[in-house]
Amino acid sequence: MRFFIIMITVMLAMLGSMYSFGIDISMTIVAGMYFLLATCFILKKDFHDKYWRFMNPKYQMLLKEKGETFGSKDRKSTIINYYLMSIVMFLNSKMIRYSIIETREMLKLSTMVKIGGLFLAISIIIAVVGNNFLKESKTYNEYYAKMIIIGLVLFILLKAII
Repeated sequence: MRFFIIMITVMLAMLGSMYSFGIDISMTIVAGMYFLLATCFILKKDFHDKYWRFMNPKYQMLLKEKGETFGSKDRKSTIINYYLMSIVMFLNSKMIRYSIIETREMLKLSTMVKIGGLFLAISIIIAVVGNNFLKESKTYNEYYAKMIIIGLVLFILLKAII
């Protein structure tokens, strides 16, 4: 339940900052946050556990049950993913800033509510399915492969919708 409340709060904060500062600046801020989180995960190993314990306690509990090897692989993949997300978000913000695409349409309240609802729905799907995959998987590679597949499926669905 805490995860969903946090996701709603993050979504509202992101939409509010997009409306206040613009899409490009908001994406740059989020890219910086991902970069800082990944750096903190590298510098302090227990920060990763504390972060997930706060964000998604059920996920952290399942991760602890799987053992230390599972947890260390998860930490490494989280670091890589957060660095990659920070790079992609930063580049995307620069592309939006210097593009000729009209962003006024994206700043309409109805469009922002649709984007926020879609973001929230995808976050909930990934959290629920991810926890189920974590329970079922015997190795971390199996779990990670399943999560990549669900990510690709969601990406294809998003491309079909948009």
